[in-house]
Amino acid sequence: MVESDINPLARTVLDEDLELSDTTRMVFHRLYERVCAAQPQLIEIFRMEDEFIDRLKRVYSLSKRLAKLRLPTVVSAKET
Repeated sequence: MVESDINPLARTVLDEDLELSDTTRMVFHRLYERVCAAQPQLIEIFRMEDEFIDRLKRVYSLSKRLAKLRLPTVVSAKET
């Protein structure tokens, strides 16, 4: 990967923060509705889905931290 390609990719990761938050909120709302249907097997499915989402958030957080390291200090300071 060329150095000039890295900054646009880092910017993309930082810009995805809002979209990830909205998607996460939507997924949790959907999961809540499913669990409220009083189907006991859905509790275990909910736990697995919740763990999966948590792991995705961790990967995203790491990507965001790495992106901030690659961006110039002035650009990353605007994001915090």
